Amino acid sequence: MSFLLRRGATPQLALDALDQAITRMQNAVGSYPSSPAVEYVQGVQDVEVFLGNAFSRSWVAETFLTPLYWHLMEVAYLTLPDLPLPEGVPSHMVPYAPNETRTDQRRTVARIGPANLAADRERLHQIERLEQIRKDVQELETFASMGGKLLIIDTNTLMHAYPLEKIQWQKRNGMAADEILRVLVPLAVIDELDRKKFEGGDSMRRKAAAAIRSLYGHRKGLSPDVPSSFITTDNTTLALEIPRDDLGRTRSAATDDEIRDFGMFVKQVTGRQVTVVTRDMGLQVRCERAGLETLWLEDKDMRQDQPGGKSVAS
Repeated sequence: MSFLLRRGATPQLALDALDQAITRMQNAVGSYPSSPAVEYVQGVQDVEVFLGNAFSRSWVAETFLTPLYWHLMEVAYLTLPDLPLPEGVPSHMVPYAPNETRTDQRRTVARIGPANLAADRERLHQIERLEQIRKDVQELETFASMGGKLLIIDTNTLMHAYPLEKIQWQKRNGMAADEILRVLVPLAVIDELDRKKFEGGDSMRRKAAAAIRSLYGHRKGLSPDVPSSFITTDNTTLALEIPRDDLGRTRSAATDDEIRDFGMFVKQVTGRQVTVVTRDMGLQVRCERAGLETLWLEDKDMRQDQPGGKSVAS
């Protein structure tokens, strides 16, 4: 996972925190009377505060409070016994005091010289990591900034409803005729469809395979991150998307929980309401309790209703 946002944090808040963190690490070079090792340790402490405003504090600690960080903290502040001058340590990496004797200087080099080298390498590595995280957050911000009404489709709908382009969306969703409908298909749903191709009876396997073929037909030749737009029978514009599930959050093991959690995350980063399309009562209850809207398609939109319901079409 690239990063983990705090609950309620937006991509913009995360970008602001990253800008502060990158600037702080760029400035943590160290000079007399400080040193690169000391400056790095202090810089990481500031970065922890900056990032903690937008990112999970446990993720920040796991990412930046590494074993090397704790080692540098110990080395930077403890005086070791008098040791021979290490070879290959540049003198400019060691802050000498004006009144230090040669023995004192040897002790200083032995104490923090190698630590300074390690700290400088680690500082550059962490800057590179922060810049990569910034690119990932920018990708999430792009996803969140796209317009359109947000719908999440569950496995049940894809298997038992008519194809997305044949559903009368305007009548079911109360949307404006000129409004784009962003249909988000979580990867957990794709995974479940893949499993159902090999599980259950022949009817279940056929429906799962047909759902996958229908999705693939709208995405053939497109990048996985590019929405596939098409017009439905009632002239609604659908933008079909299979978003990344590794940006800013952890994935839940159970599919229903993952659909609900993904919907809550989309609502968080976009600041807009999200509607989950489902004929699964358990998922509907989970989503509504989490503050998400739900859309229960009518029988006329279904090839076959849920177990216990009537067959609408073959």
